Amino acid sequence: MVNSKVLEKYLRRNPLRLPLTPKAQRTFTHAVVIPACAERKFLPQTLESLAACELDNESDVAVIVVVNNHSGASVEVRTDNQDTLKYLSDCSLRLNLFYIDAASAGNEISQKGGVGEARKLGMDCALRLLEPVESALMFCLDADTV
Repeated sequence: MVNSKVLEKYLRRNPLRLPLTPKAQRTFTHAVVIPACAERKFLPQTLESLAACELDNESDVAVIVVVNNHSGASVEVRTDNQDTLKYLSDCSLRLNLFYIDAASAGNEISQKGGVGEARKLGMDCALRLLEPVESALMFCLDADTV
């Protein structure tokens, strides 16, 4: 279990740079973070796989997708990411699904930061959604993990 004072200090020093969509209305016991860059082809199958999991209480799991690219990304990558954002906004899977738009103009991650920066964005967001309980868990997947 994380020391709450240490966590509060970390969260103050690392404010969220981009909003979570939709805005979370509650906390969760577990979180899954998935960075996605040009993964429109694979992400739906990964999310369907998560939705099919049999859990004791699936309502306690938040799934956060960080759609990302850097400002120098190709037109193909940008188009794929915009398609992914549209898919996520329309998604009706039985998941507590959230996403961060780190792909649109002005929201991009740094070229140097890459997928690590995208993971950090998602994990920092997940920390804010997790209940402060000893059993809280955070997982990271790739967008093509089934």
